[in-house]
Order: sequence, then C-alpha cells, then structure tokens
Amino acid sequence: MRKRRTLKNGIGVTDLEEHIDELAAELEGLTKKELKDIKESLEGMK
Repeated sequence: MRKRRTLKNGIGVTDLEEHIDELAAELEGLTKKELKDIKESLEGMK
C-alpha cells in the first residue's frame, strides 16, 4: 500500500495535482468531461 503524500501545509499531493489539472483544463477551455476523458486515456496507457 502506498503512503499518502502530503505537503507541509497538510494538503495532499493528489488533491493538489487534481486542482492543478482542473485549473489547466479551465485555461485551455476544456470541459470537465473532456478532462475526465483525457485522464482515462492516460490511465489506459500505464
């Protein structure tokens, strides 16, 4: 089991990554569905 990583301020790294993804999608004009589809495609490549 992987240990949950957190920053010094207590924010989880995964939560921060998710927030960054959402902001980047907003800047690029992507919908939440488009972002979800991109993430699913990337997961399939692992």
